[in-house]
Amino acid sequence: MLHTPLVDRAASGSELDRLMEVQKAAAPDFVWQLLDWTSRGDVVIIEWQTTRAINGARFDWRGVDKFRIQDGKIIEERVYSDTAPLRAFRKGETLEPITKF
Repeated sequence: MLHTPLVDRAASGSELDRLMEVQKAAAPDFVWQLLDWTSRGDVVIIEWQTTRAINGARFDWRGVDKFRIQDGKIIEERVYSDTAPLRAFRKGETLEPITKF
């Protein structure tokens, strides 16, 4: 089961191929990069960054995934990321910091 802020509901394992097709169609130049990882017991945590070009400018977005493993297989994935940059882009807005110092 995949829980991600990018879709309106949890996705089952059998739906992952279709989800990847939709994402590739929306962002064909999408590049995913592993930045770091750790594990403890049946949990694996990865930090990632994605990159793509939007209107000729580089757009980076980071997040963390938490996987629960059972019998060598992923049984659950939870994606944690700030969706504000994507929402601002979708609205044609510039993301402003909450605090300036």
